[in-house]
Amino acid sequence: LILQSSGRLNAKWINDGLVDHLTIIVYPLLVGTAGTPVLDNSKLSVVRPLRLIDTKTFDFNYIALNYDVIND
Repeated sequence: LILQSSGRLNAKWINDGLVDHLTIIVYPLLVGTAGTPVLDNSKLSVVRPLRLIDTKTFDFNYIALNYDVIND
């Protein structure tokens, strides 16, 4: 299941241990405006370790980083 949501909701799901996997797409370009965070770290109350499981490079300098979230 792939979900894209607000930074506040992402933080809630991580805090509640409901996120098992993260895919982070890196592109050397800044986008968005103030008030459009992907993760609202002011709401993040726990630190979850990540285990890198895969990387993939795409055209135009995109990189996908795939992580398992350790919810112990």
